[in-house]
Amino acid sequence: MEFFLESGLDLTLALQNAGDWIVSVMKGFTFLGTEDFYIVFLVLVWAFDYSLSMRLGVMLMLTTALNSFFKMAFHQPRPYWSDSKVLDLGGPELGFGVPSGHSQTPVSLFGLFATTLKEKWMKIAVWVVIFFIGISRMILGVHYYLDVLVGWTIGLIILWLFMKFEPNIKEYFSKKQIGTKILLVFLVSIVLLSINFGIRAINGDFTLDPTWIANAASAHPEEMLDPFSMDGSITTAATLFGLSVGYFWISSIGTYQVKKNLGVNFLVFIIGLIGVLAIKQGLGAVFPGEDNLAGYFFRYLRYTIIGFWIMGLGPWLLVKLKLAKLD
Repeated sequence: MEFFLESGLDLTLALQNAGDWIVSVMKGFTFLGTEDFYIVFLVLVWAFDYSLSMRLGVMLMLTTALNSFFKMAFHQPRPYWSDSKVLDLGGPELGFGVPSGHSQTPVSLFGLFATTLKEKWMKIAVWVVIFFIGISRMILGVHYYLDVLVGWTIGLIILWLFMKFEPNIKEYFSKKQIGTKILLVFLVSIVLLSINFGIRAINGDFTLDPTWIANAASAHPEEMLDPFSMDGSITTAATLFGLSVGYFWISSIGTYQVKKNLGVNFLVFIIGLIGVLAIKQGLGAVFPGEDNLAGYFFRYLRYTIIGFWIMGLGPWLLVKLKLAKLD
């Protein structure tokens, strides 16, 4: 591990000295691996293809939840934590480094999206973007090349497993009543949470290296490292549950379809995005966000509602507005 960390620092420093222009380009690529972009991307897909947006949403939640698990399990530093000569151009990043979420998640999420594209050049373009999102994290000083390689590898494994077992899981759920489906997905979300809470408990006596703390504080004096935060784990588990409940509800009523019209699709996109942001920001301002049981509960509730809006309440509203239909 020491070899990978030292050689990773040397590579990152060399890349950061390549010129300011490359940093600007890499910041653009790294934005494509952020939560803000994922929201826009998924709502955009949702405005055209409801079923595909559900598949992508499930993939995003699963791979993000697993990324949190691996980060806590490996508890490895980021380059700018380890060496003050490395500039943090993509942070602040308060969680552990391995595996890179900007590498793992795009491989799983955009890789799944690429399998739905018909044109070969489009598939290639998506994978080129995935590659540069990962590379950007090294240049910006927030990941070692090992973090990126591990992220790509785990992302590919998750994508392969998803493609392999998705038909069987869909068939299994198709035979269940809606109440049973909801209960099963709720249990899955609780299992995902339990795994991460368990890893956090096991590492309860883990002490951050003082050098990591000092270098991170030097780069971002206003932020404090919080690598065992449960916020991300709760967000993904709750959103997965909310998405599933909404999808099961709408599917029990009929086959949902948005009208095939670019003007309608654009309006649907705007309505969907406004709904997500209003719930996210509105409930975020009202609900407590402390690191305790009450804070966890309200965060879970908030993101369950967001997921339910996307796959349930939002589509229902669009049908009422005659922008979509249920056959």
